[in-house]
Amino acid sequence: EACWPLPKANDGSNSAAATPAGVGDEESTVAPLRAFGPNQLHFENAGHQIELDPTRLVFDTCTLSPDDITGLRYGVVDLDTPAGPVRAHRIAWCSTDTVVTLDETNLFAGEPETAAQQYSLILEVLYGVVVPGLIGRLVEWIQRGETVPLGTAQLRSDGFAFSGRTFHWPSEATVPYSQLAHALDGGDFVVIRAGEETETERYALAEVWNAAIAGH
Repeated sequence: EACWPLPKANDGSNSAAATPAGVGDEESTVAPLRAFGPNQLHFENAGHQIELDPTRLVFDTCTLSPDDITGLRYGVVDLDTPAGPVRAHRIAWCSTDTVVTLDETNLFAGEPETAAQQYSLILEVLYGVVVPGLIGRLVEWIQRGETVPLGTAQLRSDGFAFSGRTFHWPSEATVPYSQLAHALDGGDFVVIRAGEETETERYALAEVWNAAIAGH
């Protein structure tokens, strides 16, 4: 099922804490993703329909406003199948209570080259109509003191709280953003504590909400 409700947060008083999100960091340097282009798209494939423009994002019967979007994730993954590895393209966006997923099971069906073209076209439009506003909202949440998750890590107004999965850094402590380096590495967003190469965490772009735009 490509469109379904998210489970409600335990505490509805903190909307950002219930929102999957990332953060834009002006102090770090990373090559910007070049995907700004046309801002309108109508597309049908494999029994599914998608319409994107500056006023709405429609996938089949699910319609959301660009201002409703709280999370984006996308990427290319290799799936193990009986016939061998298959490359699959994934794009998903969400609001506080709804997830829309486009992947190899619905929209991106067909020949690999065709799927890659479809994936790139949709992503380009999303970068025109969704991403700038989403980055702004993520930054606003963090600047006003909300705690925003990036996978199992936390983005706070005073810095980045690593999850502690890959090294013994206390998860309750934060590292100031000025002490962090980050980059896109293949299908991962990588965060490194400056001067401590062992203190590194990776977030799969196709699996972790907003990992793909966190560097912005």
